[in-house]
Amino acid sequence: MSMLKSRRSFVLGSAATAISTGLLSTAVANAKTRKSTIYEGIQDPLLKEIIQTALNSATDAGASYADARLSHREAFQVAGSFPTVNEHMAFGVRVLVDGYWGFASSPTWSTVEAVRLGRAAVTQAKANVIVQPRNWDIAPMVSSDSGHWTMPVKDDPFKMAYEEIWDFQSAFSAFVSSLKFHESSYSIIEYVRTSKAFGSSSGQYTTQILYKTGGPIGMSLLSDQGSRIGGGFYYATAAGLGFEHLRDQPLRDRFTVFYEDLLASLSLPINHLEVGRYDTLCPGDVVASLTSKTVGRPTEVDTAFGFEANAGGVGFIDPIDMLGSFKLGSNLLNVTGDRSANGSVGKVRWDDEGVAPVKVDLIRDGLVVNMQCNREGAAMLKDHFSTTGQVCQSHGCAYTPSATDVPMVHNMDLSVRPEKGGNSLDSLRSSITKGIELQSPYIDVDFQCITGFTMGTMFEIKNGKRIGRYLDGSVIFKTPELWNNLIGLGGEESVMRYGIDSRKGQPVQSSTSSVFAVPAVFKELTVMRTR
Repeated sequence: MSMLKSRRSFVLGSAATAISTGLLSTAVANAKTRKSTIYEGIQDPLLKEIIQTALNSATDAGASYADARLSHREAFQVAGSFPTVNEHMAFGVRVLVDGYWGFASSPTWSTVEAVRLGRAAVTQAKANVIVQPRNWDIAPMVSSDSGHWTMPVKDDPFKMAYEEIWDFQSAFSAFVSSLKFHESSYSIIEYVRTSKAFGSSSGQYTTQILYKTGGPIGMSLLSDQGSRIGGGFYYATAAGLGFEHLRDQPLRDRFTVFYEDLLASLSLPINHLEVGRYDTLCPGDVVASLTSKTVGRPTEVDTAFGFEANAGGVGFIDPIDMLGSFKLGSNLLNVTGDRSANGSVGKVRWDDEGVAPVKVDLIRDGLVVNMQCNREGAAMLKDHFSTTGQVCQSHGCAYTPSATDVPMVHNMDLSVRPEKGGNSLDSLRSSITKGIELQSPYIDVDFQCITGFTMGTMFEIKNGKRIGRYLDGSVIFKTPELWNNLIGLGGEESVMRYGIDSRKGQPVQSSTSSVFAVPAVFKELTVMRTR
């Protein structure tokens, strides 16, 4: 058994005083009964030797290309006076043989296991050859630099005294519970540190340490008359930050504004919804979710080419016929993909194929102009890159939650460009004579990402003000109609970062990306009753 030695980690059952002093350990098995190797962090030279052994084993067995990954994930939530850190170590080897992929993985880090995994991945690739070898390209590496990178954070929660984090969250929970009409609340804040090592048969070797802090917070209110309303508070959603994500923002002040908005909504009358078409105001969190589901997912190149057909579906965007010509939305819609923004969950120095991510326009003036690509997907779009004068390259979208998973294309951090003019949520609302406003809805789309619906709290707007609530309303939409009906966006001051979770693949892979979004107004969306 092998263990990655942390600068600080928490041991289940340790005394609080011991935790405060900064124990340097991960739960190591009894050395008398089980042999262990302690690695001095992700930069330990022994890890490079393990990866190189796997690459040599794969190429000696016949792989034309091979890459290998080690991952070590540490995570904890605040639950009581003592922390429990969940750790996961993984080792994965991927190979290309005669145009076919092979993959093998294990939780064991050792040179012996490296030899086995390299050979096993090649054996699997050869078993995938159906009739004859195929010409299956992957895009060349524009840059294949090696090195180490650590995501910049101010307060590493794994180096802090647990009591400090526990005190902060407990005090915030007590504050929330003290608010008038409080019925229930939730706060699922998770702290994650992931260390990764990557090497390929082209000679590249990289190590990096990534952080993710945050999670959903929400509450519901119940009035003396039995009226109820709830919603989500989005300032604490997952971000690529440390504990400063919570401590360095005016969390209570922002939550107070959120609470007062809920309180004002609680007193609104419950009105009867007439089915029809309404101008619709969507706050930033709704726009972020819509962007992830209807722009992010269908522009993933593997989804577009049908590799997700039996799992997440086939997106409606045909990358061969639609790029540069398909009008997904109005001229106001501009969406970029990137993995370099400070504080974003997806920020990395290298993706899980060793690619340094590049910023790419996905939607420009409403037109679909590019796809989110890994190396394999970029090669399939080489004619498009050539025609448009672009470099045929991966955009750095390859991601794997753990080295036991095959790298897949996952959403980059997406940004919706704000509209010039400085609109806010309130000013957008004031522009609506008769319409609706969505708040914290559940949004779902079909396997093509083209038809969707919402469920959740809905407000009636008249002459720029909320005058009532609907309890049984749902917006149904087709993605191109939705975005082509976009008539207003918030300005730069209304931009907010939201952590959005997504799932794809078989076995299922989960990932979190940041979406930088603003509130938006759509004209004449279809509204129906759900009961």
